[in-house]
Amino acid sequence: MSATFLVTGFEPFRAYRSNSSWDALERLREHWPASVVTLRLPVEHRRAHLALRRTLDELEPAAMLCTGLATGRVCRIEQCARRPAELAAVSAIELARGRWPWTRCGARPCRAAWT
Repeated sequence: MSATFLVTGFEPFRAYRSNSSWDALERLREHWPASVVTLRLPVEHRRAHLALRRTLDELEPAAMLCTGLATGRVCRIEQCARRPAELAAVSAIELARGRWPWTRCGARPCRAAWT
């Protein structure tokens, strides 16, 4: 594990010309030390997961913060991302416990962690 801190944002989606999650990171990263790495993710769920997994395997960061854009005037912290169709059969309780069946996309499961 490295001392790297990974911060992610997203590319624009739907009718948005930009994504505030990435816009904020672009403005902030010039003030951060080199140990903070930013990553712009695609908005398509599987591609985003693969890009994130590849970067996690490459950098092995000590910590990660994923940011995103929500519609409306709301700021919230999500424990886990919204479920794609292939996870519809997984109970909300299992997802809330961090049990994501993502092994189809990579060797290790991906889950949110609260400490």
